[in-house]
Amino acid sequence: MSDADEAEEDWKNVWRVVKLVAGDAEHSVAIGGVAVYLQSKAIRDIEPEYTHDVDLSIDTVALSNLEYDFDVVRNPRLHKRELQTHGVDVDLYLSKESHLRVDYKELSQFSKLINKVRVACPEHLLLLKLPALAERWESSHGEKDRRDVAKLMVLMHDDGWDEDILLPALDDSDLALLERVVKSNVFQQLAHRNAKRARRLRVKAKGFLEEVNDALEDD
Repeated sequence: MSDADEAEEDWKNVWRVVKLVAGDAEHSVAIGGVAVYLQSKAIRDIEPEYTHDVDLSIDTVALSNLEYDFDVVRNPRLHKRELQTHGVDVDLYLSKESHLRVDYKELSQFSKLINKVRVACPEHLLLLKLPALAERWESSHGEKDRRDVAKLMVLMHDDGWDEDILLPALDDSDLALLERVVKSNVFQQLAHRNAKRARRLRVKAKGFLEEVNDALEDD
């Protein structure tokens, strides 16, 4: 089996777990790598990037249901609950416990259903990704965060974005980090070193950032 085939098989297993633990779309919202994949998989010039774990923002109803079906463990240091099933790690973020930048209620309000799974909107995914990227820019996790942020920037350039969701939550450090992403080599990674594709992606991400800065000036 090739690496690509193996990655696809791994993703199929992850997706089965997503459907299993997030099947009640009224009480959980997919965030993290699964959500970025589902939102960005159709972007031109970027090959889909699978993820190996699952992150969900949940309410108390979802937590109760999951505790009935799975061995859910509390992780107080990281302000989350955890479970593992079918070899996949699942992180659960309960609003009253987690320190996420966007809480479950707001995530759910602006989410959309993709393949019967409720998925956070690109604006919220970007807001959730930026603090993690700021903390681990130099690490291997930071490389994945940069790719995710770049994808979301390109996606919102192509499909549009909601000023009312994004602008009130952004601060100067966020804008500086987005500028840093635009200037990084992440687009070469996303384009697999194809210079023309990388240039197109960078132009789109830069265009999105310019739209954000212009909107903030007009606000």
